[in-house]
Amino acid sequence: MDAITGGADALVDVTVKLRKDGKIITSRGARTDIITASVEAVIAGMNRLLREDT
Repeated sequence: MDAITGGADALVDVTVKLRKDGKIITSRGARTDIITASVEAVIAGMNRLLREDT
């Protein structure tokens, strides 16, 4: 997690690594809320893993 901007409306950038069947991908999410950014990063990563599985 990195803070992109400062202040009360700070933008955070969350990076997550996900693994499925030995394949590792990195996904990112950026929002003003750390929880929302984290969920965005995980969902984006899961979608990538599932798309590549078909």
